[in-house]
Amino acid sequence: MRRTDSNQVVRLNGQKVKLADDGKSDDYSAIQTDADAIMNVWFTSPGYISPPNQPDYIPWVVVRARILDAKTKQDIYFKTFACGYDIKANSVHVDSDFAYTYGSFSDLEKNFDKSVEGIKSCEKSVADMIGRDLARTQAPVTASTTMTTTAATATATATAAK
Repeated sequence: MRRTDSNQVVRLNGQKVKLADDGKSDDYSAIQTDADAIMNVWFTSPGYISPPNQPDYIPWVVVRARILDAKTKQDIYFKTFACGYDIKANSVHVDSDFAYTYGSFSDLEKNFDKSVEGIKSCEKSVADMIGRDLARTQAPVTASTTMTTTAATATATATAAK
């Protein structure tokens, strides 16, 4: 993304991406903005997981980031990032902090507050990675970007999957 002194990010409160008629994709047609681009970031699968062939529970957060041309609604940028467990499905893997690894589900439950910090740590690591990735990407966003989020971050919830 080329940076200029005129770049500006504005959050669109109250505007939400809708589910398209196909029931699978996003419909951005109702998003109204004067910006050149729309950035949408959403979190899926926040929690802890004990990956196959690994006894430990580790933080797991999957984040998708998309930037669209505000007029044409065509993708300029779209990537999936996975922190912790590597989903290997066309995603960028981000390592989780080993400090938030638990040897058993019981240990995870006993350290609930600290485990929430592990999820937040993953979210921050992914946000940093997105920022670095966008700084390297040469997408022609020139004036302003509007950001909308479609899902809340995990702030006080830890789930387990095995």
